[in-house]
This record gives sequence, C-alpha cells and structure tokens, in this order.
Amino acid sequence: MQTTQKVTIQDVTNDMRKNHSIGITKGRAWKAKQIGQKIIDRYVDKKYGIIWRYVVELQRLNSSNTA
Repeated sequence: MQTTQKVTIQDVTNDMRKNHSIGITKGRAWKAKQIGQKIIDRYVDKKYGIIWRYVVELQRLNSSNTA
C-alpha cells in the first residue's frame, strides 16, 4: 500500500487482493479507509499535545530556549 496521503479505494482493494488474497467490495474498502483515517487522526492529535509539554519542559530547564 502507498504511504502517501492520497490512498484511493482502488488502492485498498488492490492491497487486499495482492497481500491477503481476498477481494472486498468498494463499500467495505471505503469503511476500512475511514476507520484507518480516524486512527491516524487520534494518533496525530495525541502527539501534537505532547509537543507543548516538551516545549514547557525545555523552557523550564533553560529559560533562554525559545519555541
């Protein structure tokens, strides 16, 4: 499967056929893509929140740091 942001439904169905030897419907591929996107979005939101804690810690350790 591609690692770019633009993954199509056709990419999902081709990946399932090639790597798992099964065929899936376009509807099922679309649903899988939606679930995957939700997982990625939650992960990104969580990591983005950690950045601000990291900035605060850097400033606490060295007040001349800018972020």
